[in-house]
Amino acid sequence: LYYLYFPELDVYKIGITNSKISRRFRPHDTKYSIEVITIIETNRYNAVLLETELHNTNKEFKYEPKHKFRGYTECFSQINN
Repeated sequence: LYYLYFPELDVYKIGITNSKISRRFRPHDTKYSIEVITIIETNRYNAVLLETELHNTNKEFKYEPKHKFRGYTECFSQINN
């Protein structure tokens, strides 16, 4: 499970991946810089549960971009801790 920040957009992203962040978000795949806030290594089942809980907890802060990009549906304008 990862928790990222995109400074140019001022948005946060919560998601899951089997890859390293550097591989998942290659420079040619995204034009935005990425700051890694937290990475939690766990099994897929727990990652999905935690991701779902965090998305539901923060749904009021759902980010709606002017131009859609890959993964925008997991982005938020702020995150409740």
